[in-house]
Amino acid sequence: MFKKCLKYDLKAFSKIWLIAAAVVLVVSILGGIGFGSMFTASATMDEMESQNIQLSDWESALLTVRMMLGVISYMIMIYSLVIFTAGTSIMLYVHYYRKFFTDQGYLTFTLPVSRSTHFWSKTVSGLIYTAASGLVCVLSIIIVLLCVLIAALIAPDSMQQLDLSVLTQFLQSPHFVYFLAAALLGVILLIAVAFASLVLQYLIITLAATMFRKLKVLSVIVAYYVINNIVAIPVIYVGMFYAIIAIVALAYGMAGLMTIPILGWLGIYALLLLAILAVVTVGVIIANFTVQRLERKLNLA
Repeated sequence: MFKKCLKYDLKAFSKIWLIAAAVVLVVSILGGIGFGSMFTASATMDEMESQNIQLSDWESALLTVRMMLGVISYMIMIYSLVIFTAGTSIMLYVHYYRKFFTDQGYLTFTLPVSRSTHFWSKTVSGLIYTAASGLVCVLSIIIVLLCVLIAALIAPDSMQQLDLSVLTQFLQSPHFVYFLAAALLGVILLIAVAFASLVLQYLIITLAATMFRKLKVLSVIVAYYVINNIVAIPVIYVGMFYAIIAIVALAYGMAGLMTIPILGWLGIYALLLLAILAVVTVGVIIANFTVQRLERKLNLA
């Protein structure tokens, strides 16, 4: 039954999400063209200034327009990514609320499926949508970079603005293979953080919806805002402060190990694996508490 529940949870708003993802990618192409035009315009202006060449009014106006279009394209692309990721999260939270705490909950619980199965189905589908949204954002950034590179290749003077020597040296470095493994663990850590964050939001919705019999929607919105924008801010601030201190201390401690690359990278892998285990453990604890709340306190009567 879990596979069937997951199938329908994934199909709940798949069409809307796919359309939004396609729009974001198209906007990224347009934004990349605009940003590439701004890059080449900036390179042209620098080249003209270095050679003391006086531009005509028409040429200055054209370069200014290209610069402005690049800035506007950049802003539109950033806003589209923010709206896309935020919209995905909102759709996940609304879907979770509707399936558990509205009249649709009666239909949900008529199926011979436990509430824990429903919860984990929505959690897995939410994690898939979150990961897919992150992938779309990465593809959008890659598209923009490719557009800038193509624009630089078309305008030979602009290639002087691109210094690829550092990237070339890094690709040829023996640390590159070690870095790929660390990057893979970093991606897994991001997925673990997304899982913990998702089940935390589900817990907030569950607590607010089960504590108040009336005005459930308002209570959920207020609880979400208060916890995420008031309570969480000092916690995140303090956490970031101590995290920076820990990272700096670890960097100094790892400096000696990096003299032997394999030992240094093994230490980094161990730290990443420990962080993944800690985040997943916290997420599972939150998820189990949410399931217990759904089984004991959810009453649609």
